[in-house]
Amino acid sequence: MKNRATKPLLFITLACFALAGVPAQATEVWSDDRQITLLYPVPNGLTMYIDGADLRPTGTTTPCPGNRMHIPSSAPNYEVMASAFMLAFGSSFNIRVVYETDTLSDCDIRIIRGWVSKP
Repeated sequence: MKNRATKPLLFITLACFALAGVPAQATEVWSDDRQITLLYPVPNGLTMYIDGADLRPTGTTTPCPGNRMHIPSSAPNYEVMASAFMLAFGSSFNIRVVYETDTLSDCDIRIIRGWVSKP
């Protein structure tokens, strides 16, 4: 009788541990067409400010503006993305970026990918 009672409890416990180890799915969001207003390299990547409205979720409080974007140097294809955004800044081209809503730090919104287009 003891075995029957512990098997469901063991299953529920293992299921809870398995679910706790699965990361939540991040939401990827596309910005609208924007212009880069400030661009500067930092030791861990490329940081830029873009024009337009705040991209942070409603209710987010931070000392930094909500249009500060960052491409970490560890990102896949970092060199190509950084080069494309530097070209966009120098040529006043529009950019559109994809960022994850749950990767927002206090100051930087992490860019996942993006594109550059002529105005």
